[in-house]
Amino acid sequence: MLSGKDNSGFGWDEHKHMVVAEDVVWNSYISPVNSEIAVSLIMTNLLLYMQKIEQLEKMLKQLQILLKK
Repeated sequence: MLSGKDNSGFGWDEHKHMVVAEDVVWNSYISPVNSEIAVSLIMTNLLLYMQKIEQLEKMLKQLQILLKK
C-alpha cells in the first residue's frame, strides 16, 4: 500500500489486481461527495473478480465433461 506525505493512502495489489487501502483510508474517502467514485471503484474490482469466476466456472465445467468420458 502507498503511504507517505504525497500519497492518498491507496495502492495497487499486483497479485489481486485491485485497488487496496486500509479501512481508515476508505472510510475517510467515502463521503457524500466521493460516494459515486468510491462505488465505481468497488464495482470495477467486483466486476474483475466476477469475470475471473465465470472463466473458472467454464474451465471446471469443461473438466467435468472430460472426466466423464
